[in-house]
Amino acid sequence: MEERRVMEEDRIMNMPVIALQGMSVLPGMLIHLDVSRDITKNAIEAAMATDGKVFITSQKNEEKDLPSFFDLYEVGVVSKIRQEVKLKDDVVRVMVSTRKRGNLISLNQTKPYLQGDIVPYTNENEDLLSPVEKEAMCRNIKELYDAYLGQNPRAGRSIVERIRKTDDLGLVLDLIAMNILVNYKKRQEVLECLDLEKRYDIVTSILMEEVNISKFREVYKNKVREEVDKNQKEYFLREQM
Repeated sequence: MEERRVMEEDRIMNMPVIALQGMSVLPGMLIHLDVSRDITKNAIEAAMATDGKVFITSQKNEEKDLPSFFDLYEVGVVSKIRQEVKLKDDVVRVMVSTRKRGNLISLNQTKPYLQGDIVPYTNENEDLLSPVEKEAMCRNIKELYDAYLGQNPRAGRSIVERIRKTDDLGLVLDLIAMNILVNYKKRQEVLECLDLEKRYDIVTSILMEEVNISKFREVYKNKVREEVDKNQKEYFLREQM
């Protein structure tokens, strides 16, 4: 199925840009960010002075302190700052609701904060999947996520109930991808995939890989534990003799 990206070009939005280092976010989340960089804090202040809207994207090179347009992933998330709290050590914590995917088409400024033109995405591919197909995909991915949680009990428990109650396939995929303990580049791959069927395949592949890794880790942990127990038993018998 060919991926069709439709940008609402008549709705170009100009807003502050937050460049994340070593992490990526997806739509439909309520997240907390702790920021210390001046360009990020200035972007937050500029957003709070207007409508609170910001565009959140990720840096390709997380070591760069002053990123240019080419240092940023073009696909990010149009978001809204809900709350700002100043912490000690000159750190600002913000509560942000992430809303929809968007494309960064230019940066108008880089100092004292990043400001850019963003085009929101729409996606017509949802209509190419029947309600039955979407329901089947939803059920399958939820079952696979349950299997993942069985192997990783500390991962993503807080979001389980919301995932179970959600029947929107796109949102389910984003919620699950955001709550898998994986490298942010894999989340970025999910973010950039607008085709629901392809996004389903990506998230499924990530989950299956993580489940299999966890199973092998458990096998090797058991082998090590058995070897340790065996050595301790032999040591105890030698001491007794």
